[in-house]
Amino acid sequence: MNNSYGFNTEYCNMPANNNIKITYVPSSDIVYYTYNLYKNSNLVRTVTLDSGRLTNIFLDSTGKYYVSIESHLQDGSVKTETSCEYIVDKEKPILTIGKENLTLIKGNTIDVMGNVSARDNIDGDMTSFVVTNIDKLDLKSVGKKKLTYT
Repeated sequence: MNNSYGFNTEYCNMPANNNIKITYVPSSDIVYYTYNLYKNSNLVRTVTLDSGRLTNIFLDSTGKYYVSIESHLQDGSVKTETSCEYIVDKEKPILTIGKENLTLIKGNTIDVMGNVSARDNIDGDMTSFVVTNIDKLDLKSVGKKKLTYT
């Protein structure tokens, strides 16, 4: 929590691969407030609460969320606040390997990354982060070797 009242900002604009709990603490001059929860720009929930009651909003599925709060103050005015964007990303990147079996002829080289790609729903192309165990394999001896990609 960055303020004594308002939204917690721990997970603002930063993908999290676990559930996120948004806590909103109203200021003391609020009579009542209504929060609207948006997921991927679509309204998914509206809740009205009495003054002084903090609220916890749990985000547990993949999506981009934000909260808009309309507060009705003791002086009769209305204040609107909008949270930062909270990103829940529970989907793992997809690793695609073009060939299941590779053949290396003695004396030749092989491109183990030639038909490999990795894609993430939030981060996009992740291919440059794929690593193999090629440096740990004994390629001087004949036989099957297990090449792994992570």
